[in-house]
Amino acid sequence: MYAKWWAAALVLTAACTKKNPGHCGSNSDCSGATPFCDVEGAYDESDHTPNTCTPIPADCPIDVCGCTPGTALSCDGDQLTSCAADGTSTTKSSCVLGCATGSARCATFTPSNGLAGALKRAADEGDVAIPKGSTIDTDTGAVRDSAGESIPVTNLLVGPIRVFIAKNLTVDAARVLGAAPIALVASGAISIQGFLDISGKATQGGPGAQTSGSCTGLDSVVTLSGSPAEYTGSGPSGAGHATTGGTGGGKNAPGPAGGAGFASFTPLRGGCQGGNARAQDGTLVASGGGGGGAIQIVAGESLVFSARGFIAAGGGGGAKSGGGGSGGTILLEAPTVAFSDGTSGAETNGGGGGCQDGAGQDALPSAVPAKGCSTGSGDGGTGTLAPIGGYYCGSGGNFCIVYSIYPGGGGSAGSMSVSTLSGGYDAGMAVLSTNIVTSSLTLD
Repeated sequence: MYAKWWAAALVLTAACTKKNPGHCGSNSDCSGATPFCDVEGAYDESDHTPNTCTPIPADCPIDVCGCTPGTALSCDGDQLTSCAADGTSTTKSSCVLGCATGSARCATFTPSNGLAGALKRAADEGDVAIPKGSTIDTDTGAVRDSAGESIPVTNLLVGPIRVFIAKNLTVDAARVLGAAPIALVASGAISIQGFLDISGKATQGGPGAQTSGSCTGLDSVVTLSGSPAEYTGSGPSGAGHATTGGTGGGKNAPGPAGGAGFASFTPLRGGCQGGNARAQDGTLVASGGGGGGAIQIVAGESLVFSARGFIAAGGGGGAKSGGGGSGGTILLEAPTVAFSDGTSGAETNGGGGGCQDGAGQDALPSAVPAKGCSTGSGDGGTGTLAPIGGYYCGSGGNFCIVYSIYPGGGGSAGSMSVSTLSGGYDAGMAVLSTNIVTSSLTLD
């Protein structure tokens, strides 16, 4: 009888002292879906039962439960709170665009022309500096310094646009080559510190310039006659962009109408070629000036044009009796955009028309119009001046004879769009010879 009672007591004692699988003394005793040990029974997840393994409590302090380093925890106003590198504390940082609505993250914006992915990817890149005298090729993606040495810059094609990306980007004086339009994208800051040239040069267009379509100048037909033989007739017209291009000139009547204007930044495209002068059999006598290029600059934090920071996107002058090319396109998207002194700025001026005596002038990096050839050709347009048509006189006479040889019309100025958080920008003392439109960034 006594032996049976003792055996039963041992069984009961063992049952009472057997460890509960959910019982814990520290987090090391817990795992899987219940990694937290509620030692004091302080949280709802344990039903306030001490020494119980539970899921991590929703209201558990970071210093108790820890966090995943780098994880955004909350956002208030423009202050983002994130888990610090040690996993047991937090850090705060400022959101350039403020906090996203209803989300623990900084607000962002979506750049135009499909560059959202490039902006996101840029955050994983290093900082890049493109020095003075560099060339940037939009056809191959090659960036080379003044000695011809390669500068490593990650680039990709987004549609027709060659996109160069970096975390922070500094660009000194550089010439952009190639047929594709260019985009510069950085998740942080972009600084333009020198002369960035995407302009048309004579009959060669800048990157992204157009050689066909309604904006191009119209050709004219000239006639070979006289002794000694020379071409006579009307001149071709200038290309259009912000306005229509200048008409061609002639002795008794104007030449063809100027190329049509357009005001689109999406898709990204540059200025247009001026009209050509052709013989009656279609043979090319003189080419029109090339259009200015197209550039889009996207910065996640700020875009600054420092002293001497300047974008030239003007059109080329028409060859002997060709029409002037129109200015290009500049698209700037950043929370803030600021220019500095009078050596900074941007231009998208049109090129001058050519004439029997020579070529028209390429657009100038200033507010001064590009001159047409001296014998009656039209000047290119600027941010404040329309292009001038080629001269013609209606009734002949000795004075008109001087102006009778196919003078080309001037090319129209191009356009610039600036999109920022406030919808404005700091112009400083900059030289800005272009047609400017502004807008506010759309946040997401």
